[in-house]
Amino acid sequence: MFLTIPYTALVIQSVDNKLFEIRHNNTVNGKSNSMKDSKSEDGEADSLLKRWNLLHAGRTVLGLGALLTTVYGIVSDSGVRFIIFK
Repeated sequence: MFLTIPYTALVIQSVDNKLFEIRHNNTVNGKSNSMKDSKSEDGEADSLLKRWNLLHAGRTVLGLGALLTTVYGIVSDSGVRFIIFK
């Protein structure tokens, strides 16, 4: 489970920051700025959201690995010793 923290901080946060920047550029006082042409950033935001989804799928895989490791350690008598010491 610990691996999700640096993965989020190092990999996903850069995409989050870019998405927040696009949102900030297209809003005025938290509301949509209909006077601004945001079509130029739509493609970039779309590709960033697709990448964000893939990155979160990787985070899900890390969580699933942690779950399976935990279940293995609970079910197996020597599971915890095997995981930590081998």
